[in-house]
Parts: sequence; structure tokens; C-alpha cells
Amino acid sequence: MSGYSENSKFIEAFLRKVASGRDFTQDIWVEREVKRQGEGGEVTKASSSSQKIIGKQIHNLTQLLEDDLDYCFNRGRFVFRFITAIAGSGKTALLSYFRELIKIDNDRSKYSIIVSFDFSAKLHPSSNIQEFSSKFYSYILAETLWKVLTNEEIKPVAKYVLEELIGKNNFPVLEQSRDFEISFLGKFNKYIKDVNIDWQDVFLRVINEISKINSQYTFIYLIDELDDALRKCEDQDQQEIRGVFKSLTNKISSQDYNDEVRLLIYMAGTSDILSKFINSESASERRFSTLSISLGSGLSNEFHKIREKINKRIESAYNNCENFAEAFCKIQEIDNKVQSKLQTNMRVLGNYCRDYALAALEIYEEYFGDKSENHFQGSAKQLTYLVDSLCQDSWKDYLNQPEYKLQLEKTTNNSDEHIFKCYAKLLKHGEIVASAYGGSRNYELLSVYVDKFIQLLEKSNFKPDDHNDTPPNIAFIISPAQCSSFIKNKLISKKIQLINSSEITMNTVTSNSSVSTQELVPENKSSIDINMANHDALIKVFKNTNIGRSIISKIIDSRPYKDIEDLFSKVKGIGVERRKTLQDKLNRNEICFRIGVFISYNSKDKSEVEKIISNLKENKISYWIDEEILGGEEIRKKLEEVIKDDNLWAAAIFYGNNGPGRWQDVEISALFRKYLKNDHPVIPVVLKSCKSDPQISPFLENHKYVDFRKRSQDQYDFLVRSIKRE
Repeated sequence: MSGYSENSKFIEAFLRKVASGRDFTQDIWVEREVKRQGEGGEVTKASSSSQKIIGKQIHNLTQLLEDDLDYCFNRGRFVFRFITAIAGSGKTALLSYFRELIKIDNDRSKYSIIVSFDFSAKLHPSSNIQEFSSKFYSYILAETLWKVLTNEEIKPVAKYVLEELIGKNNFPVLEQSRDFEISFLGKFNKYIKDVNIDWQDVFLRVINEISKINSQYTFIYLIDELDDALRKCEDQDQQEIRGVFKSLTNKISSQDYNDEVRLLIYMAGTSDILSKFINSESASERRFSTLSISLGSGLSNEFHKIREKINKRIESAYNNCENFAEAFCKIQEIDNKVQSKLQTNMRVLGNYCRDYALAALEIYEEYFGDKSENHFQGSAKQLTYLVDSLCQDSWKDYLNQPEYKLQLEKTTNNSDEHIFKCYAKLLKHGEIVASAYGGSRNYELLSVYVDKFIQLLEKSNFKPDDHNDTPPNIAFIISPAQCSSFIKNKLISKKIQLINSSEITMNTVTSNSSVSTQELVPENKSSIDINMANHDALIKVFKNTNIGRSIISKIIDSRPYKDIEDLFSKVKGIGVERRKTLQDKLNRNEICFRIGVFISYNSKDKSEVEKIISNLKENKISYWIDEEILGGEEIRKKLEEVIKDDNLWAAAIFYGNNGPGRWQDVEISALFRKYLKNDHPVIPVVLKSCKSDPQISPFLENHKYVDFRKRSQDQYDFLVRSIKRE
């Protein structure tokens, strides 16, 4: 499989999942602060199972859950908790998140038996406590034994217990249905309906017997919707349920066990119902109130972090699209609309995520529904360089042998091609012996994309390990951002490398790279701008070279420069060796020559703008103006080319009495996209001739003006400082 040709709709799928409001969405998970029980505010409150101090040793929800996991898995202790929350504030998501924390740890995942179910759907309170206890334990025991039967190491325990419960003759029939959970549970219930035993004792004995085989096995029960069952219960029924939970905790706390059981139970429900359930009896209150995790409805910083996770992905995926700036302005307005709506509803994370994603999805469909996502913030050649460098490094032991050769596949800027692609092949005597599969997305990776990539990788017969001296295949995904711990562990488990494109510098160049590195290495974001840097910055960048203080002073005096050749022609005393030093610094992106400011104006205001440009020259600020467009060049194309140039630093948008010029709307839209992406200065400048309110673009209406209707010299200085960001 050389490539994947379907249109990329991963951002859309992500927004639809968040908008559905169902379950845990790992792509927008944010850390939630935790405080001690009894403290004020809307923050999540809890106590530590291991008696660690909340606020000092445990600060957030993940640390709290990890503490429970450590206490149970590593220290072999019993954990029992109620998870209480306002509807929509994350109780179900917490249970799913907890499962993920177990899954991403290989040892935990290997040695855990996890049972999840909705209490109200599976269990109904009965008229007496003994009958309900039997239902509760027989159900969780059936689920446990069904899972244990699929594990060869501990299967003998399940076989022995089932033969004792239902008889040796019935066991083969039950075992035949172990591949189908519903069939297994149905037959199990049929066989045990007349069995009268202490089900709690059988349940704990199963755990104990499995621990004798391997003490690492841990039993996890994640039970949701307890509140739905309690709503249907009379007080007496609730008393029966409390009795079952108290009996279990009493038994495990007794001398028989001393809490030394690798058993963890989370019971989740809405805070109004569960609080009443826990506190309506003094004995239950004393026992269970400190065992609760009370989820807060949501803090402002939590809303902000979720919003940023959505916005940044949309921006990175579509910031090169036409009308992106207009769309992104609308996206940034969503928060105010959602917040005002939430003032009349309960302000909880679930509602906020749903409403925000729905609004973002509507804007997405209007502006980006037929567009492909950005895959890489660079050229096809740059991407080829990355692949070449990666393959050279991964296959270096083979490429040092003459019979091996690296063959790079042709790479284009078609985004959908880079969802999944075979980028390179390793040849031995002209025959393919290994392949390099990869993908690229220009945003923080989404689980829906990673799952698709893994699916396509498996279809390609991916073999990541060398065998009998056969070279291994390579798999990688390129992204400019760190990914979540869930995705990182998933990639590691599948032996897929994550390449962070934002961290790529000249240091990644290998001596064997067959691609021109000078052309392909992305710009170092910390490059020193020769046109704008102060004396100290230049001293630092040229430290321990033949570019001394006197040459640096000459460089500063003769600024600005269009490029390095312009510097060579203006600065006297730069011989061959110093030219080589400067060129090497430029090649390594340690220095650069930025255009100080792009001049956007109405040609009718030209004479007034030229006076301001003269002042910029005096202050050694380089600029670009449309007079540099040559005859025969396409104006729009040239404007976009200049604006997209990484060496353009700032832009000044001039507004006079004649209103915006013909090309200014085009310029402003493109400049605003760049401003959003790189945080470069885009400065509205109001000319002295402007007699009425300036017709400032909606994109810039929140930006502070430089206003030449005020005292001119002050505004000249202010403009210079605004460009330099001083």
C-alpha cells in the first residue's frame, strides 16, 4: 500500500465526537485541580487512599487516580470510592479515563481484570438484602469468570469455581460460549438460579485463589449510573444496597484480609442522589464520606484549556485556507455565546464542550468542509529531507554495506497523500527488503487519525523487528506538537516513531543525507535578525568567531540589508574568511535578514506614507512596498508571496482620508493569518489626513492604533517601537 487517497476529515470527526457529549474524549482531556474535602469553591474535592496530602503531594485528578492505582496494584491494598458529580461534569468520563490509565501501562494492562457496567441497567434492588446481595455478586462474579476464562495462566481457577457451582457436566457447555459474553452470562444465570451460597465469600475466594497463582493480578470494577437505580428505590431498598457495600468493606477490613486485597471499586452517580445515599445513615456517612471523589462543575481555566485544544487544532489544520481569518474570528467569538447560554443552564464541562464543539462544527462546515487539512508546515522537499534523514539513521547499519540502497518515493504537497504513505524503500541488490511508512498532520495528533494510521499500517504487513538479518520496516508520524500520554503509549506499543517537526533544526542533519540541507532545514525560530538585533545580541551570536566588535559596529551602522549580498556590498572590511563565517551562520539559521515591515496603503495616500517611510529608513528599519513589484508580475500572487515569506517580521496598515485601497483587503486578510500563526506585529496606522473615524478592518479593530493625528514625533517613535516590539 503506497498511499491513502481519501479526503482527510479527522478534524470534523473530532468535533463531532466532542459535540456528541458522550463519554471520555482523550483529545480534550485537561488536568483538573483537586482540593481536600471540605474546602470551598467549585474545584474537585477528594481524599487520598494512601493518606498523601491533597494540595502538597497530590495536586490534580490524574495524580489522585494514579495514587489509587499505585495503592492497589503496587501495594496490594483495597480501594473503594464513590464518584459524585453534577450531571455532565465528568463522572462517566472519569471512569473511562481511569480505564485508559490502566491500559497505557503495560504491566497494569497485562495483570488487570476490568469489569465496567451501568448499575441501573444490570441490577435492580430486591425486596430483601440477601436477594440483592446474591444478584450483585453473582453478576460481577459472572463477568469476572468470563474474563478469567480467556487467560490461560489463571483459567484453572475459573474452571474449578464454575465446576463447583454448576457441576462438571455443565462446565463444557458454558466454556463453549466463552467467546460470546451474552451467551455465557445467560447460561451462567440459568445454571446458578437455584444455588444458595454466600456469593460475597465466593467472589473474594476467586480473587484470593488467583493471587496465589500470580499476586500481580488486580481486579477493577467501574460501576456507573448508581443514581439512576437509587431514584427508583424506596428507602428500604437503598438500605439494602448500603448494606451490601458496608458488608464488603467490613469483610475486607477484618482480620481475615486487613485491606490486603488487590480490589478496586468505583461507584459513580450524580452528587444530589449519592450525597443523600451516603449521608442518610450515620454509619455510612462515617465510612464512605471520606472515600468520595466530588467532581467540580468546571473552572474557568479548565474551560480555557479545552477551548484552546479545539481552536489550535482547527487553526493548524486550516490556516492556509482562503477566508481563514474570517472563520477564525467567528470561532473566537464562540466562547462568549456559549458562556452566555450557560448562564441560564448549569455551567458544567460537559455542556460547555458539547455547545462549543457544535458551534465550531457549524463554522467548520461553512468554511472548511470541502478543504483538506494541512499536513506539514513546510515544502515537499523539506518533508523529503526529514524522511531521508530518518531512514539514513534507522537503516545506517545496512546502508553502510554496498549492496543496500535507499530509494525515496516522490512526495507532493497533496495533504491527503500524507495521511498514510510509503515514503521510502530499502533495496538490496535492487530488491525491496524493507519499507518506511509514515504520515503527517500539522496539528496535535488526534486519536481518530492515529487509529486510522495504525489500521492502514497493519494492512501493509508492517514488520518493525529485524528477523534473520532482514532489515526492519519503519513507521513514523510527523506532527508539530507533543501528543497526549494515551497516544504516545499507543504509538510506542505499535513501534511508531513520533517526529516533532517544530523541534527540527540543523542538528538533525546526518552526514549521509542525500538531500540539500541548506535548502531544506526549517528556519530556526531563535535566529538573530541582522536588521533588528541590538549590539549585545550580535556580540553573542558571533562570539568566538572572526566577526569582532568593530565589524559588528559597521554592520549596525550600515543597516538595513535585503540579504547577505547586500551586507557584503555595504560593509567595508569583510574579507573572504569573514564572509565565510557570515554565510555559515546564515546556512545554520543562526542569523537571518528579515524585512522589518510590510507597507500596506492606499496609493492616494502615497505622499503622506512616504514621509513615514523616510523616518523608518533613518531608524534603520527595512521595509517592503508595492513599488518593488516589477512590470508584468501578477500583483496578488506577488503580495501573497511576500507576506508568506518567513523573513517578513511586521506589517503597518495605513488608513487615510481616502479609505482602504484596492489591494488592502487582500493584504490584511493574509497578514492577519500570519499574525495568528506567528504572533508577528500587524499595526494599524491612522494618517494625519484622516478626518473621520478610520475604516479599520474587522480583523484589526481590537489592535491599538498608531495615530498620526496626535503629536507626530511621538507617533514616529511609537511606530518604531511597535515594529521592534520594544
